Amino acid sequence: MDGVNFLIKKLNNYPVIKVSLLVIIVALVVLSGIKIGEIAGKFMYYILVK
Repeated sequence: MDGVNFLIKKLNNYPVIKVSLLVIIVALVVLSGIKIGEIAGKFMYYILVK
């Protein structure tokens, strides 16, 4: 559960607009396919961890 708390803290640092855009992007990625989702997932993970 530490990962979830970490993500929530990270998201709290961003404005609501950015979080909304992030959710929309994730939704689009999920709809567009698993392969693109994997790439975007790694990209997002890289951004959040850095």
